[in-house]
Amino acid sequence: MTTKEINQSMECIYDTPYVTAASVSKMENRDWFFFQVTVDPGSTSDNDGTSMSTIMSKKYDTYDDAVIAMNECLVGVATGRIA
Repeated sequence: MTTKEINQSMECIYDTPYVTAASVSKMENRDWFFFQVTVDPGSTSDNDGTSMSTIMSKKYDTYDDAVIAMNECLVGVATGRIA
């Protein structure tokens, strides 16, 4: 069996953070919501290797509150304030 080292997360290496997934979920058997945003932080070099990070929120009482907070997080990722 041959293993192959993965050196990048995506076909194209971005020089800024790139959102690969974002979702709002309701915790099973709970009355609260949370969001998750998965980010490829980007790289300026082919030699930096791959990395991914997930931002997980606090609890929100309503779906709408979680969506609004997730959108604010996405703005932070897009502007480089959150990576």
